[in-house]
Amino acid sequence: MGLLRGQGQTRGSDLEFSILDLQFAIIQSKIGNWQSKIGGTILDDTTESQSRARIIAYLENHNTLTLATEREGKPFACSLFYVNDGWTIYFVSDTKTRHAQNIAANPRVAATVHEDYRDWRVIQGAQLEGECAQANVIESAKALVLYAQKFPFVKDLGAAMAKVHFYKITPHWVRFVDNTRGFGFKEEIEL
Repeated sequence: MGLLRGQGQTRGSDLEFSILDLQFAIIQSKIGNWQSKIGGTILDDTTESQSRARIIAYLENHNTLTLATEREGKPFACSLFYVNDGWTIYFVSDTKTRHAQNIAANPRVAATVHEDYRDWRVIQGAQLEGECAQANVIESAKALVLYAQKFPFVKDLGAAMAKVHFYKITPHWVRFVDNTRGFGFKEEIEL
């Protein structure tokens, strides 16, 4: 975008557009500087290990994730109880649900874990991308133990639990948003 339209001509509306272009360029410059201050962080080894521990603790202390799946160009999202074992996330579902059928056709998923905040200054949340599949027998046994520890009511579900399957999300990218550390503060980790 040229700052001065008409290559230096200053007649009537050309001058007005030139001033608007200049004001717009100044605003863009300020926004760019502001975004670079709040955008995110580059993590060194020490910071990354602290970030990993902080994100895993956040996941352990929350219960519900929003899972996004896709099949044949049709996106779908649902809320699910989950447990995590480090970065591995487990949830239960019936194979007939829309999200389970989407996963069978396309294992690539995205998910978020967050609370319903009313004050933007305290927003925190995890976003992730990864692969999802039905857990094998050993993984399912481990997931059931973790699930029963986190959600004691599962022990009372008996027959209902026999009809569902555990699914496992293996993230390959995680972003943690933490506005308590500054507006728009983000940490990203490739796994």
